[in-house]
Amino acid sequence: MRILVLTSYVPYPPNAGAKILVSNQIRYVSREHHVTLMCPVRAGSRQAEDARQLEGSFCTEVRPIPWHKRSKIRFLPHLWRYVRGGEPIGNLTYYYEELAQALHEITEREHFDVINIHHGYMAPYLDAIAPRSRARTCLTLHNIPYVQWRRMMVAERDPMHKLRLFRDWLFQKHATLKYVHRYDRTIVVSDQDRAILRRDAPRADIVTVPVGMDTDAIRPLPPPPTFRRLLLVGSMFYRPNADAALYLVRDILPRIRRQIPDVHLFIVGSGPPRRVRRLGEGNAHVTVTGYVDSVRPYHEQCCLSLVPLRAGSGVRIKILESLTLGRPVVSTSLGWEGLHLTPGQHLLVADTAAEFAAQTWRLLNDPDRWQQLAAAGRRQIEQVYDWKVVGRRLVQAFSI
Repeated sequence: MRILVLTSYVPYPPNAGAKILVSNQIRYVSREHHVTLMCPVRAGSRQAEDARQLEGSFCTEVRPIPWHKRSKIRFLPHLWRYVRGGEPIGNLTYYYEELAQALHEITEREHFDVINIHHGYMAPYLDAIAPRSRARTCLTLHNIPYVQWRRMMVAERDPMHKLRLFRDWLFQKHATLKYVHRYDRTIVVSDQDRAILRRDAPRADIVTVPVGMDTDAIRPLPPPPTFRRLLLVGSMFYRPNADAALYLVRDILPRIRRQIPDVHLFIVGSGPPRRVRRLGEGNAHVTVTGYVDSVRPYHEQCCLSLVPLRAGSGVRIKILESLTLGRPVVSTSLGWEGLHLTPGQHLLVADTAAEFAAQTWRLLNDPDRWQQLAAAGRRQIEQVYDWKVVGRRLVQAFSI
Protein backbone atom coordinates (compact mmCIF):
# COMPACT_ATOMS: atom_id res chain seq x y z
CA MET A 1 0.00 0.00 0.00
CA ARG A 2 0.98 3.61 -0.51
CA ILE A 3 0.05 5.51 2.65
CA LEU A 4 0.13 9.27 3.24
CA VAL A 5 0.30 10.24 6.93
CA LEU A 6 -0.53 13.82 7.94
CA THR A 7 0.40 15.18 11.38
CA SER A 8 0.60 18.65 12.91
CA TYR A 9 4.22 18.15 14.06
CA VAL A 10 7.42 16.28 13.30
CA PRO A 11 6.83 13.05 15.27
CA TYR A 12 10.42 12.82 16.42
CA PRO A 13 12.01 12.55 18.91
CA PRO A 14 9.30 10.35 20.50
CA ASN A 15 9.34 12.21 23.82
CA ALA A 16 5.59 12.81 24.26
CA GLY A 17 2.55 10.56 24.13
CA ALA A 18 1.26 11.66 20.72
CA LYS A 19 4.73 11.46 19.16
CA ILE A 20 5.26 7.99 20.57
CA LEU A 21 1.98 6.79 19.08
CA VAL A 22 2.59 8.30 15.63
CA SER A 23 6.27 7.38 15.36
CA ASN A 24 5.65 3.77 16.39
CA GLN A 25 2.84 3.43 13.86
CA ILE A 26 4.92 4.87 11.03
CA ARG A 27 7.96 2.75 11.84
CA TYR A 28 5.92 -0.44 11.86
CA VAL A 29 3.86 0.18 8.73
CA SER A 30 6.86 1.39 6.70
CA ARG A 31 8.53 -2.01 7.08
CA GLU A 32 6.25 -3.44 4.40
CA HIS A 33 4.46 -0.43 2.87
CA HIS A 34 5.39 2.87 1.23
CA VAL A 35 4.75 5.59 3.83
CA THR A 36 4.96 9.31 3.07
CA LEU A 37 4.92 11.62 6.09
CA MET A 38 3.67 15.18 5.56
CA CYS A 39 3.91 17.68 8.42
CA PRO A 40 4.09 21.46 8.87
CA VAL A 41 7.35 23.09 9.97
CA ARG A 42 7.96 26.70 10.90
CA ALA A 43 9.55 28.58 7.98
CA GLY A 44 13.17 29.49 8.66
CA SER A 45 13.62 26.94 11.46
CA ARG A 46 15.69 23.74 11.52
CA GLN A 47 12.54 21.63 11.70
CA ALA A 48 12.61 20.90 7.96
CA GLU A 49 16.19 19.60 8.15
CA ASP A 50 15.35 17.52 11.21
CA ALA A 51 12.31 16.07 9.46
CA ARG A 52 14.24 15.11 6.32
CA GLN A 53 16.72 13.13 8.42
CA LEU A 54 13.89 10.71 9.18
CA GLU A 55 13.64 9.71 5.54
CA GLY A 56 14.68 6.14 4.94
CA SER A 57 15.30 5.02 8.51
CA PHE A 58 11.95 6.24 9.81
CA CYS A 59 9.65 6.10 6.79
CA THR A 60 9.88 5.99 3.01
CA GLU A 61 9.52 9.69 2.35
CA VAL A 62 9.13 12.91 4.37
CA ARG A 63 7.48 16.09 3.07
CA PRO A 64 8.05 18.96 5.54
CA ILE A 65 5.85 21.92 4.58
CA PRO A 66 7.07 25.36 5.73
CA TRP A 67 4.40 27.70 7.05
CA HIS A 68 4.44 31.39 7.91
CA LYS A 69 2.65 33.13 10.74
CA ARG A 70 -0.62 34.60 9.52
CA SER A 71 -1.33 38.29 9.81
CA LYS A 72 -4.47 39.35 11.65
CA ILE A 73 -6.03 40.39 8.34
CA ARG A 74 -5.50 36.91 6.85
CA PHE A 75 -6.71 35.36 10.09
CA LEU A 76 -10.14 37.02 10.02
CA PRO A 77 -11.75 34.90 7.25
CA HIS A 78 -10.78 31.75 9.13
CA LEU A 79 -12.13 33.20 12.36
CA TRP A 80 -15.46 33.86 10.64
CA ARG A 81 -15.58 30.26 9.44
CA TYR A 82 -14.88 29.13 13.01
CA VAL A 83 -17.75 31.20 14.42
CA ARG A 84 -20.21 30.44 11.63
CA GLY A 85 -19.51 26.72 11.36
CA GLY A 86 -19.05 25.90 15.02
CA GLU A 87 -15.45 24.79 14.50
CA PRO A 88 -13.30 24.41 17.64
CA ILE A 89 -10.54 26.97 17.98
CA GLY A 90 -7.94 24.18 17.76
CA ASN A 91 -9.16 23.37 14.24
CA LEU A 92 -8.46 26.97 13.31
CA THR A 93 -5.11 27.17 15.08
CA TYR A 94 -3.68 24.17 13.24
CA TYR A 95 -5.06 24.99 9.81
CA TYR A 96 -2.09 26.12 7.71
CA GLU A 97 -2.88 27.29 4.20
CA GLU A 98 0.53 26.10 2.99
CA LEU A 99 -0.14 22.58 4.30
CA ALA A 100 -3.63 22.48 2.79
CA GLN A 101 -2.27 23.54 -0.60
CA ALA A 102 0.55 20.99 -0.45
CA LEU A 103 -1.91 18.23 0.45
CA HIS A 104 -4.12 19.17 -2.48
CA GLU A 105 -1.19 19.17 -4.90
CA ILE A 106 0.30 15.84 -3.82
CA THR A 107 -3.05 14.08 -3.93
CA GLU A 108 -3.71 15.62 -7.34
CA ARG A 109 -0.43 14.30 -8.75
CA GLU A 110 0.22 11.04 -6.89
CA HIS A 111 -1.73 7.92 -6.08
CA PHE A 112 -2.22 6.84 -2.48
CA ASP A 113 -4.23 3.91 -1.21
CA VAL A 114 -4.76 5.45 2.24
CA ILE A 115 -4.56 8.97 3.67
CA ASN A 116 -4.25 8.83 7.45
CA ILE A 117 -4.79 12.14 9.31
CA HIS A 118 -3.94 12.29 13.01
CA HIS A 119 -5.89 14.24 15.66
CA GLY A 120 -9.36 15.72 15.64
CA TYR A 121 -8.07 19.26 15.16
CA MET A 122 -6.48 18.16 11.85
CA ALA A 123 -9.73 16.68 10.54
CA PRO A 124 -10.61 19.75 8.36
CA TYR A 125 -7.71 18.86 6.02
CA LEU A 126 -10.09 16.29 4.56
CA ASP A 127 -11.43 19.10 2.36
CA ALA A 128 -7.94 19.81 0.99
CA ILE A 129 -7.63 16.36 -0.60
CA ALA A 130 -7.95 16.60 -4.38
CA PRO A 131 -11.36 15.48 -5.69
CA ARG A 132 -9.68 13.11 -8.13
CA SER A 133 -8.01 11.19 -5.30
CA ARG A 134 -9.42 7.72 -4.76
CA ALA A 135 -7.54 7.16 -1.50
CA ARG A 136 -9.39 5.78 1.50
CA THR A 137 -9.44 8.36 4.28
CA CYS A 138 -8.71 7.44 7.90
CA LEU A 139 -8.92 9.80 10.86
CA THR A 140 -6.92 8.69 13.91
CA LEU A 141 -8.22 10.14 17.18
CA HIS A 142 -5.81 9.95 20.11
CA ASN A 143 -8.76 10.79 22.38
CA ILE A 144 -12.37 11.91 22.08
CA PRO A 145 -12.03 15.73 22.16
CA TYR A 146 -15.50 16.58 23.43
CA VAL A 147 -15.25 14.06 26.28
CA GLN A 148 -12.06 15.77 27.38
CA TRP A 149 -13.72 19.20 27.29
CA ARG A 150 -16.80 18.01 29.17
CA ARG A 151 -14.66 16.65 31.98
CA MET A 152 -12.70 19.88 32.24
CA MET A 153 -15.99 21.81 32.29
CA VAL A 154 -17.33 19.68 35.15
CA ALA A 155 -14.11 20.09 37.15
CA GLU A 156 -13.87 23.87 36.60
CA ARG A 157 -15.00 26.05 39.51
CA ASP A 158 -14.76 29.52 37.98
CA PRO A 159 -18.17 30.35 36.39
CA MET A 160 -16.72 32.27 33.44
CA HIS A 161 -14.17 29.56 32.66
CA LYS A 162 -16.92 26.97 32.96
CA LEU A 163 -19.04 28.91 30.45
CA ARG A 164 -16.16 29.08 27.95
CA LEU A 165 -15.51 25.37 28.38
CA PHE A 166 -19.20 24.70 27.78
CA ARG A 167 -18.97 26.61 24.48
CA ASP A 168 -15.82 24.69 23.52
CA TRP A 169 -17.47 21.39 24.44
CA LEU A 170 -20.42 22.14 22.13
CA PHE A 171 -18.12 23.08 19.25
CA GLN A 172 -15.87 20.07 19.82
CA LYS A 173 -18.77 17.64 19.82
CA HIS A 174 -20.35 19.16 16.71
CA ALA A 175 -17.10 19.10 14.74
CA THR A 176 -15.90 15.68 15.90
CA LEU A 177 -19.14 13.92 14.98
CA LYS A 178 -19.34 15.77 11.66
CA TYR A 179 -15.89 14.61 10.58
CA VAL A 180 -16.23 11.10 11.96
CA HIS A 181 -19.18 10.64 9.61
CA ARG A 182 -17.29 12.10 6.64
CA TYR A 183 -14.11 10.01 6.87
CA ASP A 184 -14.17 6.49 5.43
CA ARG A 185 -12.93 5.16 8.76
CA THR A 186 -12.06 6.49 12.20
CA ILE A 187 -9.35 4.77 14.26
CA VAL A 188 -9.46 5.11 18.05
CA VAL A 189 -7.02 3.77 20.64
CA SER A 190 -9.39 2.06 23.07
CA ASP A 191 -12.64 0.11 23.05
CA GLN A 192 -14.03 2.66 25.49
CA ASP A 193 -13.50 5.48 22.99
CA ARG A 194 -15.06 3.32 20.29
CA ALA A 195 -18.16 2.72 22.42
CA ILE A 196 -18.58 6.46 22.98
CA LEU A 197 -18.31 7.29 19.28
CA ARG A 198 -20.55 4.40 18.21
CA ARG A 199 -23.21 5.72 20.59
CA ASP A 200 -22.94 9.27 19.25
CA ALA A 201 -22.17 8.44 15.60
CA PRO A 202 -23.90 5.09 14.95
CA ARG A 203 -23.48 5.28 11.15
CA ALA A 204 -19.73 5.88 11.23
CA ASP A 205 -17.09 3.20 10.60
CA ILE A 206 -15.01 3.07 13.80
CA VAL A 207 -12.30 0.57 14.71
CA THR A 208 -9.94 0.19 17.67
CA VAL A 209 -6.18 -0.05 17.25
CA PRO A 210 -4.40 0.06 20.64
CA VAL A 211 -1.20 1.97 21.18
CA GLY A 212 1.79 -0.26 20.43
CA MET A 213 5.09 -0.50 22.27
CA ASP A 214 8.36 -1.85 20.84
CA THR A 215 9.32 -4.33 23.55
CA ASP A 216 12.35 -5.54 21.56
CA ALA A 217 13.88 -2.07 21.54
CA ILE A 218 12.70 -0.98 25.01
CA ARG A 219 14.09 -3.30 27.65
CA PRO A 220 13.11 -3.18 31.36
CA LEU A 221 15.30 -0.98 33.51
CA PRO A 222 17.07 -2.33 36.60
CA PRO A 223 15.67 -1.22 39.98
CA PRO A 224 16.46 2.43 40.72
CA PRO A 225 19.26 3.42 43.11
CA THR A 226 16.73 4.74 45.64
CA PHE A 227 13.03 4.26 46.35
CA ARG A 228 12.54 7.90 47.22
CA ARG A 229 12.09 9.50 43.78
CA LEU A 230 8.73 9.83 42.01
CA LEU A 231 7.90 10.83 38.45
CA LEU A 232 5.00 12.68 36.81
CA VAL A 233 5.26 12.82 33.01
CA GLY A 234 3.08 14.78 30.59
CA SER A 235 2.94 17.75 28.25
CA MET A 236 2.18 20.53 30.69
CA PHE A 237 0.53 22.80 28.12
CA TYR A 238 -2.27 20.20 28.14
CA ARG A 239 -4.61 21.44 30.84
CA PRO A 240 -5.46 18.06 32.44
CA ASN A 241 -1.74 17.33 32.91
CA ALA A 242 -1.17 20.72 34.52
CA ASP A 243 -4.14 20.09 36.81
CA ALA A 244 -2.68 16.69 37.74
CA ALA A 245 0.64 18.32 38.68
CA LEU A 246 -1.07 20.90 40.88
CA TYR A 247 -3.25 18.25 42.53
CA LEU A 248 -0.25 16.00 43.18
CA VAL A 249 1.93 18.69 44.77
CA ARG A 250 -0.77 20.45 46.76
CA ASP A 251 -2.95 17.57 47.96
CA ILE A 252 -1.05 14.28 47.62
CA LEU A 253 2.66 14.95 48.11
CA PRO A 254 2.28 16.45 51.62
CA ARG A 255 0.53 13.24 52.72
CA ILE A 256 3.34 11.12 51.26
CA ARG A 257 5.95 13.22 53.03
CA ARG A 258 4.31 12.66 56.41
CA GLN A 259 5.37 9.02 56.06
CA ILE A 260 8.51 9.51 53.91
CA PRO A 261 9.96 13.01 54.50
CA ASP A 262 12.83 12.74 52.00
CA VAL A 263 10.74 11.83 48.95
CA HIS A 264 11.37 13.87 45.78
CA LEU A 265 9.04 14.46 42.83
CA PHE A 266 10.11 15.17 39.23
CA ILE A 267 7.52 16.87 37.00
CA VAL A 268 8.70 16.28 33.43
CA GLY A 269 7.01 17.70 30.34
CA SER A 270 7.12 20.57 27.89
CA GLY A 271 5.34 23.89 28.19
CA PRO A 272 4.62 24.11 31.92
CA PRO A 273 2.46 27.18 32.65
CA ARG A 274 3.49 29.62 35.33
CA ARG A 275 1.39 27.95 38.02
CA VAL A 276 3.19 24.64 37.40
CA ARG A 277 6.66 26.19 37.26
CA ARG A 278 5.98 27.80 40.64
CA LEU A 279 5.55 24.33 42.18
CA GLY A 280 9.31 23.81 42.01
CA GLU A 281 10.35 27.30 43.12
CA GLY A 282 11.66 27.25 46.67
CA ASN A 283 10.55 23.65 47.09
CA ALA A 284 13.43 21.24 47.73
CA HIS A 285 11.16 18.25 47.19
CA VAL A 286 9.88 19.15 43.69
CA THR A 287 11.74 19.62 40.39
CA VAL A 288 9.92 20.98 37.32
CA THR A 289 12.08 20.27 34.27
CA GLY A 290 10.09 21.62 31.33
CA TYR A 291 10.99 20.11 27.94
CA VAL A 292 13.52 17.25 27.89
CA ASP A 293 14.90 15.33 24.91
CA SER A 294 14.22 12.01 26.62
CA VAL A 295 12.25 10.94 29.67
CA ARG A 296 14.28 7.73 30.04
CA PRO A 297 16.94 9.21 32.40
CA TYR A 298 14.15 10.19 34.80
CA HIS A 299 12.64 6.71 34.65
CA GLU A 300 16.08 5.34 35.45
CA GLN A 301 16.36 7.27 38.70
CA CYS A 302 12.68 7.19 39.75
CA CYS A 303 10.89 4.13 41.12
CA LEU A 304 7.25 5.05 40.42
CA SER A 305 5.20 6.85 37.77
CA LEU A 306 2.25 8.78 39.18
CA VAL A 307 -0.83 9.56 37.06
CA PRO A 308 -3.26 11.56 39.26
CA LEU A 309 -5.45 12.73 36.37
CA ARG A 310 -8.86 14.23 37.11
CA ALA A 311 -9.80 15.28 33.56
CA GLY A 312 -9.01 14.46 29.93
CA SER A 313 -9.70 11.41 27.80
CA GLY A 314 -7.88 8.85 25.68
CA VAL A 315 -5.22 6.28 26.49
CA ARG A 316 -2.30 7.36 28.68
CA ILE A 317 0.73 6.35 26.69
CA LYS A 318 2.82 7.42 29.68
CA ILE A 319 1.41 4.42 31.58
CA LEU A 320 2.29 1.99 28.80
CA GLU A 321 5.78 3.47 28.50
CA SER A 322 6.37 3.20 32.27
CA LEU A 323 5.23 -0.43 32.38
CA THR A 324 7.36 -1.27 29.34
CA LEU A 325 10.39 0.12 31.21
CA GLY A 326 9.52 -1.91 34.29
CA ARG A 327 8.33 0.98 36.41
CA PRO A 328 5.11 0.48 38.41
CA VAL A 329 2.30 3.02 38.16
CA VAL A 330 -0.14 4.55 40.64
CA SER A 331 -3.09 6.12 38.83
CA THR A 332 -6.59 7.45 39.28
CA SER A 333 -9.40 5.46 37.67
CA LEU A 334 -9.68 8.09 34.94
CA GLY A 335 -5.95 7.90 34.30
CA TRP A 336 -5.88 4.24 33.28
CA GLU A 337 -9.28 4.03 31.59
CA GLY A 338 -9.34 2.25 28.26
CA LEU A 339 -6.29 0.11 29.02
CA HIS A 340 -6.34 -3.68 29.27
CA LEU A 341 -4.87 -3.70 32.77
CA THR A 342 -6.04 -5.11 36.10
CA PRO A 343 -5.80 -2.88 39.20
CA GLY A 344 -3.79 -4.55 41.92
CA GLN A 345 -2.09 -6.82 39.41
CA HIS A 346 -0.59 -4.50 36.77
CA LEU A 347 -0.90 -1.12 38.52
CA LEU A 348 -2.36 0.49 41.64
CA VAL A 349 -5.46 2.71 41.50
CA ALA A 350 -6.69 5.37 43.94
CA ASP A 351 -9.22 8.17 43.52
CA THR A 352 -8.79 10.31 46.65
CA ALA A 353 -5.72 12.24 47.68
CA ALA A 354 -5.44 10.27 50.92
CA GLU A 355 -5.66 6.86 49.24
CA PHE A 356 -3.36 7.91 46.38
CA ALA A 357 -0.73 8.95 48.91
CA ALA A 358 -1.21 5.74 50.92
CA GLN A 359 -0.83 3.51 47.85
CA THR A 360 2.34 5.38 46.94
CA TRP A 361 4.15 5.28 50.27
CA ARG A 362 3.18 1.66 50.89
CA LEU A 363 4.80 0.69 47.61
CA LEU A 364 7.90 2.76 48.37
CA ASN A 365 8.35 0.71 51.54
CA ASP A 366 7.69 -2.70 49.97
CA PRO A 367 10.40 -3.70 47.41
CA ASP A 368 8.89 -7.18 46.93
CA ARG A 369 5.48 -5.76 46.02
CA TRP A 370 7.22 -3.22 43.77
CA GLN A 371 9.02 -6.03 41.94
CA GLN A 372 5.79 -8.02 41.49
CA LEU A 373 4.02 -5.06 39.91
CA ALA A 374 7.00 -4.23 37.69
CA ALA A 375 7.21 -7.78 36.33
CA ALA A 376 3.45 -8.19 35.85
CA GLY A 377 3.12 -4.84 34.08
CA ARG A 378 5.92 -5.66 31.65
CA ARG A 379 4.40 -9.08 30.86
CA GLN A 380 1.04 -7.47 30.07
CA ILE A 381 2.68 -5.03 27.67
CA GLU A 382 4.41 -7.89 25.86
CA GLN A 383 1.19 -9.91 25.56
CA VAL A 384 -1.28 -7.14 24.64
CA TYR A 385 0.53 -3.98 23.48
CA ASP A 386 3.61 -5.23 21.65
CA TRP A 387 3.80 -4.05 18.02
CA LYS A 388 3.94 -7.62 16.81
CA VAL A 389 0.33 -7.85 18.05
CA VAL A 390 -0.92 -4.29 17.49
CA GLY A 391 0.74 -3.72 14.11
CA ARG A 392 -1.37 -6.32 12.32
CA ARG A 393 -4.52 -4.59 13.55
CA LEU A 394 -3.31 -1.24 12.18
CA VAL A 395 -2.63 -2.64 8.72
CA GLN A 396 -6.04 -4.31 8.76
CA ALA A 397 -7.63 -0.97 9.71
CA PHE A 398 -6.02 0.66 6.66
CA SER A 399 -7.37 -2.13 4.44
CA ILE A 400 -10.91 -0.76 4.36
